[in-house]
Amino acid sequence: MRRFSKKNRKYLGRRRRGYGYQQPRGGGYKGGRGAGIKRSGHKKINLYKYHYEEYIKSRKGFTSIKSIKEKIIEVNLGEIPRLVEKYPEIVDGNKIDLNKLGKIKVLGRGSLDKAYEILAYATTKSAKEKIESLGGRIETTV
Repeated sequence: MRRFSKKNRKYLGRRRRGYGYQQPRGGGYKGGRGAGIKRSGHKKINLYKYHYEEYIKSRKGFTSIKSIKEKIIEVNLGEIPRLVEKYPEIVDGNKIDLNKLGKIKVLGRGSLDKAYEILAYATTKSAKEKIESLGGRIETTV
């Protein structure tokens, strides 16, 4: 008398489970039919890999005010002559208009070689004192 009447044809723990190189027909083998979510990120690797820009644009949410708000650029007094050389359009005679470069706050580090009339978004006390001690003046828009 035989102990087992039939050979066990299950391949437990194998990748294709007895189907060789041919895939079975069921949707379970593919992780489900369609893009229905079984777990977070399931079946999204195609989106991430090949259609990332479209996927990001289609996502919903809100835009933070911090990302929209224009950043204030801080410039030391010692950097102003370099800005004048780099951007000659901000100079008009003895007047330097830093507002043309964006929101710029003038800080007090460094020194100037001569008196200027400077237009800027904001300034510090020490920068204002140094500019006025040379005989120049600074106007702020804040």
